[in-house]
Amino acid sequence: MASGNPGEFEGYVSITENDKPVKLMDKARKNPFYPIGITAGITALAWSAYKFKKRGDTKISLYLIHTRVAAQSAVVGTLTLGVLYNMYQEYVVNPKKK
Repeated sequence: MASGNPGEFEGYVSITENDKPVKLMDKARKNPFYPIGITAGITALAWSAYKFKKRGDTKISLYLIHTRVAAQSAVVGTLTLGVLYNMYQEYVVNPKKK
């Protein structure tokens, strides 16, 4: 016990609300496509919100479904590119010898 508190263990780090940006930065260092995917999704949502007035005769529910699909496609596409890039780096550029 570090400080004598009954619920506190030595080496234990509690996660609070203030640690969330630190966790996000840690994930961004490990996988740089993570923040790129988040940015792509937010950009797709912002673009759809900007074009909302010019949707024409399209129903709002259908427009929102298209917006969701566009944002998900942007994020999944970016993460897929990240996986392909990592595979290229691991198997083509720096292959492990057996």
